[in-house]
Amino acid sequence: MMNFNVNVALATWRRFMERNPALSSEDIDEMEVHLLDHMDRLIADGEEPEAAFRGATHRLGGYDLLEQEFDKVRWGRTSRSASIKKTILAMKDILGTFLQSSIRGIRRHPAHTGINLVGLAIGLAAVLFMALFIRDELAYDTQHADGDRLYRIGNSTTGWPYGRLVMENNPEVEDVTYLRSYPALSIKHEGRYSYKNQLYADGAFLRMFDFPLLLGDRETALERPFTAVVTEPLARELFGHTDVLGEPLVMNDSLEVTITGVTPAPERSHIDFDLLVSFSTFRAFDPESFDSQMQSGWLNLNVVTYIRLAEGVDAEAFEAKIAGLPMEHAGDMLRSWGANYALSLHGVQDIYLDPDAANSIGPSSSIEVVYLMSAIAAFLLLLAIVNFVNLSTARSLQRAREVGIRKVAGSSRGLLVAQFMIEAVVLTGLATILAVVLATVTLPVFNGLAGKSFLRWDLVAPGMVLAVVMAGIVVGLLAGWYPALVLSRFAPARVLKGLHDPEGGGSGFRRALVAVQFAISAVIILGTLLVNNQVRYMQTAHPGFDAEQVLLVDARQVPYAVRASNMEALKNGLESHPGVLSMSAALAVPGRNGWRGQLSFPEGWDQDQSISLEYIGVDPWYVGTLGLEIVAGRDFNPESGLDERQSVIINEAAVREVGWSSPEEAIGKGFASPGSGKPDGVVIGVVRDFHQHGLQEAVQSIMYGIRPYGGLLAVRFHPEQASAVLEHVATTWNEMLPEYTHETVFLDRDFARQYEQEDRLRKVAGVFSFLAIVIACLGLLGLVSHETSRRTKEIGIRKVLGASTAGIALMLSRQMVLLVVLGYAVAVPVAWLAIRAWQSSFAYAAPISIGWILVGGLLLVLLAVITSGQQAIRAAMANPAQSIRAE
Repeated sequence: MMNFNVNVALATWRRFMERNPALSSEDIDEMEVHLLDHMDRLIADGEEPEAAFRGATHRLGGYDLLEQEFDKVRWGRTSRSASIKKTILAMKDILGTFLQSSIRGIRRHPAHTGINLVGLAIGLAAVLFMALFIRDELAYDTQHADGDRLYRIGNSTTGWPYGRLVMENNPEVEDVTYLRSYPALSIKHEGRYSYKNQLYADGAFLRMFDFPLLLGDRETALERPFTAVVTEPLARELFGHTDVLGEPLVMNDSLEVTITGVTPAPERSHIDFDLLVSFSTFRAFDPESFDSQMQSGWLNLNVVTYIRLAEGVDAEAFEAKIAGLPMEHAGDMLRSWGANYALSLHGVQDIYLDPDAANSIGPSSSIEVVYLMSAIAAFLLLLAIVNFVNLSTARSLQRAREVGIRKVAGSSRGLLVAQFMIEAVVLTGLATILAVVLATVTLPVFNGLAGKSFLRWDLVAPGMVLAVVMAGIVVGLLAGWYPALVLSRFAPARVLKGLHDPEGGGSGFRRALVAVQFAISAVIILGTLLVNNQVRYMQTAHPGFDAEQVLLVDARQVPYAVRASNMEALKNGLESHPGVLSMSAALAVPGRNGWRGQLSFPEGWDQDQSISLEYIGVDPWYVGTLGLEIVAGRDFNPESGLDERQSVIINEAAVREVGWSSPEEAIGKGFASPGSGKPDGVVIGVVRDFHQHGLQEAVQSIMYGIRPYGGLLAVRFHPEQASAVLEHVATTWNEMLPEYTHETVFLDRDFARQYEQEDRLRKVAGVFSFLAIVIACLGLLGLVSHETSRRTKEIGIRKVLGASTAGIALMLSRQMVLLVVLGYAVAVPVAWLAIRAWQSSFAYAAPISIGWILVGGLLLVLLAVITSGQQAIRAAMANPAQSIRAE
């Protein structure tokens, strides 16, 4: 019998294996080590070398078995002669195998899968909400076919002749249209007057803007005088149906306007209206004055003017071309006022998101809000991805033997990467479905936070579905990439021999990911705390006037003539209640705009110098009713006709801007303001500075003059008589002005409306901060669970040796808490810089105290201790005998 030579047998076996194109030399090297390991064990059990070799090769598998396995998992290395059909079938088998493996993994590890699913679902749901919000914000004014060529001249409003002038003298301009909101005409319906959101629009409006017209001819609907286009909701309110062409509207008591068109209510537009009255109707009120304004009203800045530029026109160059028109046509007067006025252009598609555009005829927002929402969503999604990567790499120990067997069976590293990537995509697909369910259930909450009215159908609109599917695939690939590389790198010989170190090469990265996770969470949490601090600072800061126990009655829907004839009786009727302490009528109250941008000429200044201030017309009881403090001079005298004609009261900011040394110096000085109706104004009093507007802006110069019968009534009442006064106001109003509507609100609440956007930001940040905490704590819970599982035997031994439950729990959670502290330390300067940048837009920024930073840190550490500690305590309290047998 020939002696058995293991080297010859091994060389023969190796040549046989090299015939398989699916196996690289590296693979064969690994298999050879594995084969020798099997031989060693069989020989140790008493087998002869030749029998041991045959037994080991049989157990490893021959060429046919390897080829069969290769067909399932190694489609990338099929032989050159393989047919396309065979390749396709192999690919089908591969995908089927991968999907089955993914499903088995999900079933086998429900806790791990659940943590990953919830974390990813929360991140994807946040992205879904933000996609809805951002798509809606960016969709404003995109419905117009020529939207990229439509521009508004000037900031909000402009002088009358400029539209006509640029149209006549510049071939770059294809069309021009005008809008105007004043005077508002009442509509009498069922015995009561109401004022709808009304605009005057000329015939070109429906040619330039693609607001759909359901009924009527868009070419002629707004051409003739005394015609109007109504929205569907208004048509139903007035007539009970929408087929209203030719129906009359009685406006302003005696003016009959014919309905010539019906349009849906404007959506996603910076132009908002219920009713469009033809611009020629406004001309019919006073043709001579109208035509005069169109020719020479250069500084009568109360029309909104839009132009359509020809294709290919450079808007910036055209803006520079027309910028000097005001100084060219009204320069002498502007220079005499010490003023300069230049025309500007605002793209229609940019107005809604540009606060500087000062939109006055519809809604407005800010591109910064879009950026902020995008950043929050990106942070949450990044947290979810980091969670996935961390938990997947942490679970590498359980999958190490699987990887070793697959590599021995012929699977390449590239194919293993593909397999784990597909598993990640499958898991992400399930998370996407869960995210849609979460988003559907919580959509009403998001609507309330974001101030939107999305429908559940919007979540499954075709564009959103595609976006969600693509996001799921991208997130799955991103989340699965690193774990796949880590898992596929394991050496099969070491894994199958039990020599693989589960912490090798991955523990440091996982710890870094934990620190990153909590750094991101800390930025969101600390940012939320600081945003809340700023909003609370603005909401609770004393505004400088007495806003408590003041009821604001909005009577602006009552025509001025009716107010004037009824104001004395209304005032006496309201003040007859013992709970009413005082009452005043004004054009504006704190929180509402007066006449901003009025030019005034202080005594002692050169004739061509002026200041721009806000003028507020009030009655003689305004200062006392609002609780303003007079620091010099006196209040208005209701018995003085001279006070009504020329006396004015200014604030300290106006004194400083003029340059007078003290409020006392201002008393008796001339303060002419022709546009405010005080061409011979004289200062009789100075009030201490207060916030007419929110703390977002600094206190500006203000001037008050007597202008009775204003449309806003401020009623100061006794603190214990609020309900009785409200009822008395309603009763008195219905007795004296039953045909007119009014609105009531408490002044402090009305003033707080100025912080609605910031308050909404605070609430949104709070919700997403909570979600960030949930995601981070889920990740921490998963990692601590893995750590306790990996160290089960060690925990049992330590308990047998006398270690306490508290000591073991501290040992297991200490490292995680340190990582949280590290992440927070990184987050503090980032959050600080971000909040400081946000606060730079506020005139009055809340100080950032170390207390808020400590609160944020303690909150995060406490959450980390609770999350990791409860899992660590559970492991520490386990039966040590069972823990030792666990491995």
